[in-house]
Amino acid sequence: GGMMLLGFQLIVLLFAAGGVSAQECTAYANTTACNAERRISLEELPACYAKPQGAQVFVVLGDYGYAPSGCEAEVASLINALDAKFGPLDYITTVGDNNYYTGACDSIEQNIHQYYGAWYPEPDRCVDPSGKRSASRPLSRRGAGPANKIKFFPTLGNHDYDTFSKFGAKLPYLQHFRYLSKFPPTSSLGTYYTVDPIVASDGDPSKAGMVQLFAVNSNTNDTSQQQWLQAALKASTAAWKIVYFHHSPYTTAHHDPPATWMRWPFEEWGASLVYSGHEHTYERLLKDSTGAPGNFTFVVNGLGGNPLLYDISGPDCPPEPGSVVRFNDDHGAMLVYVTNSTLQMCMYTTFGDVVDAVQLSS
Repeated sequence: GGMMLLGFQLIVLLFAAGGVSAQECTAYANTTACNAERRISLEELPACYAKPQGAQVFVVLGDYGYAPSGCEAEVASLINALDAKFGPLDYITTVGDNNYYTGACDSIEQNIHQYYGAWYPEPDRCVDPSGKRSASRPLSRRGAGPANKIKFFPTLGNHDYDTFSKFGAKLPYLQHFRYLSKFPPTSSLGTYYTVDPIVASDGDPSKAGMVQLFAVNSNTNDTSQQQWLQAALKASTAAWKIVYFHHSPYTTAHHDPPATWMRWPFEEWGASLVYSGHEHTYERLLKDSTGAPGNFTFVVNGLGGNPLLYDISGPDCPPEPGSVVRFNDDHGAMLVYVTNSTLQMCMYTTFGDVVDAVQLSS
């Protein structure tokens, strides 16, 4: 999500301008009180769909990397419960903002590794490329996850990227997730990539080929990245071609303006659906290639742990055309089951509620 606005100043500006303005939709809806003590019991967690035989199971997580609030810990607890009850999870994907607020080395252990370090190979110590701040502490193994297996496939949010982007491969995010640099295209250094998550994680070979992930860097409007994505989607033989990145191209929440630069012709290029974040809400939209209501699925999922949630209602916040479901009352994560013919996704909150469930067919 974006930088904090001074709410009082914003309100004064609105009244000075006279009447209701579309800008009011930039207000925060609420700050969720999270004390990190909420733990979903497995009994409380409802099944959404019956897990199909041989399905891949994964989670989509966004705008999560802010440990001090306690909200991230509650979402991590939810993911552990989903893993235990409906898994085992094959992998986790993120739609960015992994490490608030500057993407620095000295917060990586606290914001990412302490909750999700069991899902990816043990990182080297992260060294601040600017030389101004301390390095990360040497990291220790976390949790009971798949030690040194690659089961974590993040994307770059603005809070991971902006402060240190000029340092290239020394970007703390790339130091920490050093395994990303070996995925094609290697010229991107891991800032964007494509991967069969089952092959990368040395998972069950019978599940390979179902899903190909296309992790895009939405922090730059780069035509070479568009050309790469178009060609990579065309070359893919996967049943499901999942494109995901940080900045949402279509959104009812306007705390940050929609990412118009990311309105690429995903459907025409062969993508199955698009996941994004940046807006601290949940929304599912159906669009055509012109942005009008259609049949192609876009999901906004920015409820992974940042305590500041964004407004999606009220007269100044009209639903984006094609919006099917909107939710911003609690944090959560999305559980996905995939077979060669179906993709079933369920958005769970940290209270154990399912706020959206939908099945797509390939």
